[in-house]
Amino acid sequence: MSQGRRQVRKSVAFTLPLILVCLLAYQNCSNVKFGASAALRTEEEQRRMCPNGCIEGQIESLENTDKPEVKVILVTDNSFSMSQSQEKLAVGVGSLIDRLKGFTASYHLFTTTQEGDKAVSVKRTGCEVQRGSVTELLTGSACPTGSARTLGSIYSFIESWSLAPSLSTGADFRMTEQASEAEFADLKHRLASAISSPNGGVGTSGSDREQGICTLARSVYEEGANRILNPGDVAVFTVISDEEDFSDLSSCLSGTRTSTDCTAEDTSPVTQTITQVCTRPECASISVAYDVDLAERSAIKETVTYSRLQNPYSSRKIYYRTVAEFSESLGFEYEVARPPVDGVPQPNLLQSGTATLGRLSVCSGVAANAPCATTAQVDAAIARAKALGGTYKANSCRVVSCTQTRAAAAPAPKTVNAASCSALSLVQCEAALGSVAYYEAGSCSAPTDSANCQNVVPTAEVRTLSSREVASARASLVCTSAEISSAQSAVGSGYTYVANSCQVTSSTVTYPATTKSYQITHLSTETADQVNANSYCGSRLYKDNETLSAYASRTNNSRPVSACRIKTIGTVQRSMETVTQVVDRPNGTPLCVSKPKVASSFPKEGGVANISAAFKQRADVLLGSNYFVSAIVHKNASDPNCPILAGQSLGSKYIALANASPGNQGVIASICDSDYGVAFEDVSQWVVKSLANTYVVPNLKQDDEILSVWIVRNGVEVSIAPTDIEIKGNTLKILSADLLQPGDKIHYQVRLAGN
Repeated sequence: MSQGRRQVRKSVAFTLPLILVCLLAYQNCSNVKFGASAALRTEEEQRRMCPNGCIEGQIESLENTDKPEVKVILVTDNSFSMSQSQEKLAVGVGSLIDRLKGFTASYHLFTTTQEGDKAVSVKRTGCEVQRGSVTELLTGSACPTGSARTLGSIYSFIESWSLAPSLSTGADFRMTEQASEAEFADLKHRLASAISSPNGGVGTSGSDREQGICTLARSVYEEGANRILNPGDVAVFTVISDEEDFSDLSSCLSGTRTSTDCTAEDTSPVTQTITQVCTRPECASISVAYDVDLAERSAIKETVTYSRLQNPYSSRKIYYRTVAEFSESLGFEYEVARPPVDGVPQPNLLQSGTATLGRLSVCSGVAANAPCATTAQVDAAIARAKALGGTYKANSCRVVSCTQTRAAAAPAPKTVNAASCSALSLVQCEAALGSVAYYEAGSCSAPTDSANCQNVVPTAEVRTLSSREVASARASLVCTSAEISSAQSAVGSGYTYVANSCQVTSSTVTYPATTKSYQITHLSTETADQVNANSYCGSRLYKDNETLSAYASRTNNSRPVSACRIKTIGTVQRSMETVTQVVDRPNGTPLCVSKPKVASSFPKEGGVANISAAFKQRADVLLGSNYFVSAIVHKNASDPNCPILAGQSLGSKYIALANASPGNQGVIASICDSDYGVAFEDVSQWVVKSLANTYVVPNLKQDDEILSVWIVRNGVEVSIAPTDIEIKGNTLKILSADLLQPGDKIHYQVRLAGN
């Protein structure tokens, strides 16, 4: 390399920032290094940084055929109030796809729900093992335990939240610059269906605590299997929501770590337990047999009944009301814009139409020249305009009349069965009108004579009041006053209690008064000298640690205690016991000490106050100036054309995030706009402008590093100021619009991995 070239490079050297950042200790890092480097270095500096030499290459600035992929991140609110906005988004995103033809772009769909239906967050677990200066991430979700641990290691079980797969994951939602028109049309259809469709879409069952900024933050921090963004990508972030963001930094980008330190050797005694025969005197017991006579008890049951008589009248009643049929119709007019004829503009046509409203009763609230009341009227106007060979002029549909027509004669009165033998209320009359009737005020009445109440034949029936077991039989079969009162209360509506009908029927069931003999053997803690054969059993425990009286009660026996005698005494038996012994511990056994669970911050950059700042800080590091944020939200609390309804709110945080896009060039659109395609037009213009000055260094591999960048103009090397260029991953972006001239060549120097 010539001395002149060395002096040029030395004079124009600048340092690029080290931006390779690992998010979690157990996650992978970026594939391409672009650490501290100089734009143009001396030969001595190059030998120090590239002992085996670096490689150089060039890019024709005017050709710029290799463009980075455009990653479009769509985040939509999926709460209950978002169905109409999702439909407009599904249509509007098609215009973005059309405008990005000729570029490679992929589309990734997420919601604002972190936990629930179509959730963005997935809980990840892993075990990090640190052995000295080496850290390893184990497969599986749990750390080794017991003998599986090794001396000299620290095991940390880590829990964190990660990004779920996109709702539009896969190659099906990626288009290259060579894609055909049919492929673009198919992509638009499938992406629209993924957003909003009768049998799919993101739906409206998500959380009503929208956390769209958390979704954006997860997309830039994710480095696991669901990673979307890489250094140097061009990214578009679009959020649509009718509520303010509820994202929280600590809950969105945080995790926990539970560590076990096994770096010290365990020299404490080891104990183990064994089971053996107890030879001590207190472990001895004797086998004792009991002979018990058991006499079974008798039982008495009784039943209480009563009679009830059906009331002599039914609950039917007849009433009258008058009805009159009517209908309402709405007249409206609209304009049809016609295409020019032989280049001569044609005047708009004024058309009119009518709509039958049935029994909606809306005429009183319709003002002259008011906008059309229903979308059906507007749809009819659009269809008519198309039939006339023109197009419907937007917002030209106006109401010109509203009339109500009644039938010439009212239909005959009708009768309806009443709910009781009392006069009906006005509400009951109106409820019985039917779907095409009109209630005539004051026409509801009820006859007063009892002939309209239908006679019925009384029917008596016997019902059981209670059936139970009693301790002893009654002296007489007469009901008590309490039983008579219970019977009178139980007859039910429409029935009368039959006087003196309450009676008691009883039956006594006596089990056979036979004596059964049982022999039961158990181990006693007494000695043979303490237990005498044929002695009275007393209160000794003899069956499952039960006393004789408890056993008698459980088995319905009348005299087991007096009938119990000790029959025989068996031989002495000895029980088993568990003892603890000390054994030798193997050498090198780790002493593992558990540490308390601690919270760990996800964004390793740190120094951020909120989730919006965390997103921007990571996006700046990862993407530089090649990202764009747009928000479709409630952007003005006092906009009369876009009122904020119950359950909705101003999207202040989304607006602030969009305004903080690089160069303050984000887009904020109103969620009430009829066409979201206008917002996406601004997005596409930014993409085209950004890609025009972004260049891809070809064939860079993992750990390759761009060291230097300069321009060759007419054979002369020209330096690039640090403020005029941005290097992210394998991309170079020229930040100064007038830096490059026709014929310029961009030269770069790369240090290969391992050099």
